[in-house]
Amino acid sequence: MSTKKKGMLTVSGEWARHLRPRGRRQFWSVERMTAQQAVLAEARDELVASTDDASRRAADRESVDDSRPARNPA
Repeated sequence: MSTKKKGMLTVSGEWARHLRPRGRRQFWSVERMTAQQAVLAEARDELVASTDDASRRAADRESVDDSRPARNPA
């Protein structure tokens, strides 16, 4: 696992036999943390996009309401 493959977010370094147990723990710890950060970043991006869409829709509704003439002008 010293090369980056599809689906892997991080790469591992040296895989000498005496380093494998510690290296595996470190690799998978970093892999899980990186995956969690990727998920949080994606969720944040979706939240920002949905907020932008909601504000655009609200602005569009206000502009449509402003353009309508009053029914019973006083």
